[in-house]
Amino acid sequence: MEETPHNCPGTGSAQAGRGAACQGCPNQRLCASGAGEAPDPAIEEIKEKMKTVKHKILVLSGKGGVGKSTFSAHLAHALAEDENTQVALLDIDICGPSIPKIMGLEGEQVHQSGSGWSPVFLEDNLGVMSVGFLLSSPDDAVIWRGPKKNGMIKQFLRDVDWGEVDYLIVDTPPGTSDEHLSVVQYLAATHIDGAVIITTPQVTECGGSWVGTAPPEALFLAGPETLVCQGPFGTSSPALSLQKPHLCLVQAFAFDK
Repeated sequence: MEETPHNCPGTGSAQAGRGAACQGCPNQRLCASGAGEAPDPAIEEIKEKMKTVKHKILVLSGKGGVGKSTFSAHLAHALAEDENTQVALLDIDICGPSIPKIMGLEGEQVHQSGSGWSPVFLEDNLGVMSVGFLLSSPDDAVIWRGPKKNGMIKQFLRDVDWGEVDYLIVDTPPGTSDEHLSVVQYLAATHIDGAVIITTPQVTECGGSWVGTAPPEALFLAGPETLVCQGPFGTSSPALSLQKPHLCLVQAFAFDK
């Protein structure tokens, strides 16, 4: 194939050969026919790298601000309480990385070794990786198109020296986007053990089509349903209404000082 435009949606995208960026591209007809798509060699490389990771768990949410990253951090900490358990926390929220701040690791940097990128270790048995560690300042904005974000996720899975890991917790961005499609595609051959979906009881949160993307093993955790007014969005579990397994219910109350 001839050289592709900088903002090419990629041959695996539904917009391949049909998007605005494809207009005038010499490969447009080839991509639109599907003939231009070839197996990504990185998938086999990731499969080999992930042989040292026993369990992989995705943490998802239908929208932002429901406590997804906080839950990911708590889950990683809880699993790492056993000093014999090796835990890795991967933040693939490329445009809004919050894990470095939540984990108290702002300002830390990733170092390159002969076997790949070294994660930032909070404890001897808890390693963390995020695009936030690659920024010169926590205030730097990451404004990337899908292919570049996908490339970053590919590097995290293929090039990070995770070592022997019992649990890999993947903190994803809210909603369903390129990041989710990419991480599932890259890990499909290595088996994803399941997912935890963080929700609130609002209809707009738990009734979206994104629920259909959840793996069969997904567990639902209903996030903060109350803050100042008790039960402003109702108290029923979205997991029950969707006939999905329900992990637990988190409540937060405001008290008079």
